[in-house]
Amino acid sequence: HTELPGQPWQPPDPSMAQLRSALTEYCILPLGSTNVASSLEDEHRVKSVMLYGPSGSGKTTMCEAIAHELGALMINISPGRVKGKFTDKKKGPPTLAHLIYTVAKDPAFAPVVVYMDSAEQFMVGGGKKAKFDKEGPGRFYKDLQTYKNAFTKDDRVLFVGCTCRPELGDPKSTKAFFDKLLYFPYPDYASRVMLWRKGIRESLASAKSAPREVGDFSTLAHVSEGFSAGAILETCRKVLTKRRVEPSFT
Repeated sequence: HTELPGQPWQPPDPSMAQLRSALTEYCILPLGSTNVASSLEDEHRVKSVMLYGPSGSGKTTMCEAIAHELGALMINISPGRVKGKFTDKKKGPPTLAHLIYTVAKDPAFAPVVVYMDSAEQFMVGGGKKAKFDKEGPGRFYKDLQTYKNAFTKDDRVLFVGCTCRPELGDPKSTKAFFDKLLYFPYPDYASRVMLWRKGIRESLASAKSAPREVGDFSTLAHVSEGFSAGAILETCRKVLTKRRVEPSFT
């Protein structure tokens, strides 16, 4: 990006290729290769990453792709999954963290990806006198942090947090828990072209429509600037229904 007079320089948004490269380096190679893991110093080992950005930008899909590439067991501890569980004030939070630790330490289950959607709800700060929902995800933070730090470089486990509202979490707790924070922006022009092409072709295929030439992807990409990847694909699914794409008869 060119720096404008009187305005501070702003770094450009990362491309999807850069994000895939970073996640391959931080997550997939160390957990997928024992040689790579053994060659890393402890300070360079990534145990946790946060993916943040607008809703529908592909954060959860990327987390699932990481688990798929590794053939990993995926443990979902998102707020909706732990709500109403582990309710004992003293034993509840340590129990969840201990169960994750026990499973992840077992070579039969490795590698393990621990998925935390709405991760900002876990990131509470302020010490013992902090005011937060005593029945919410924040009660697990301290024990998750303790057990996460107990993993060694020989353990094949990764914590992946996703959020579209990182500002709601405590910054100090977020930086203490996550080793890397990666921003997922709205897709750029080239990515939007690819998404429109994929979304339209998949919608036509699901409607069992005969193959045909479709519209101008370039124009669609231009007019959809600011759309998330999820919004583009959802638009294709809602607009190109079976009734609309089937040939009409006179």
